[in-house]
Amino acid sequence: MFEEQRIDKIKKYLLEHRSADYKTLCEAVPASLSTVRRDVDKLAKEGFLEKKRGGMVLSDTQINQVFYENADDLIGLKTEVGYAAAGLVQSGDIIFIGAGNSCWQMSKFITAENITVVTHSFNVVMELAPKPNIRLIFLGGDVEIESKKYFTSGSFAQETLKNIYIEKSFITVNGVSEDFGYTINNNYLAEIYTMLLKFSDKTYVLADETKFGKRAFRKICEFDAVGHIITTTGYPEEYKKAFDEMQVEVITNR
Repeated sequence: MFEEQRIDKIKKYLLEHRSADYKTLCEAVPASLSTVRRDVDKLAKEGFLEKKRGGMVLSDTQINQVFYENADDLIGLKTEVGYAAAGLVQSGDIIFIGAGNSCWQMSKFITAENITVVTHSFNVVMELAPKPNIRLIFLGGDVEIESKKYFTSGSFAQETLKNIYIEKSFITVNGVSEDFGYTINNNYLAEIYTMLLKFSDKTYVLADETKFGKRAFRKICEFDAVGHIITTTGYPEEYKKAFDEMQVEVITNR
């Protein structure tokens, strides 16, 4: 295979998955380790990727380009939220990642090493399983399917979760409103997320700007019960004032 073809395959893989280790790229191209390392070095010099121990991640410049190209696309907003969330994960953390699409996007950007990830999302498991230096714990339970999201719920998952220490939880919602709080459409997810708000040291709610001013079926908590929210910069001005008054930490990618 010619160099141009190999590099094109590497670029396509990283644009889709945001990060990779050398073993995975060797299988995806396919090519020898020495060849892939040479191609990765070239892409690093061009600024397409950044080399990390044991692998590489898409460069910030390329990620911002992805956001720009998808500016009018809900996927772009979820990707932006997911990227900001992944930046909060530090080496040694014990975290929970929920089943929403923004959480799925988050899992693609995680580069921290020696972390423990607890999740009930099949999508997150498939994304993180190939990554090195991540201890992955999957909650058992009843399997649910919603809009191409596969996750577990029910009493078994809840009982397991009660016995696990979580430093940081990352969950998604379908609605954020001052009068009705944080809400979600799926009753099974609501039960899990309500527990996490009680038991986690910190809970981060992932909600892009389209979720504000909306109500969903099931309330997770009141508006003043969340201390950390990850969103996009276009969320309504009135909420910025409310968050300031309540001293809520608002995290965006920009």
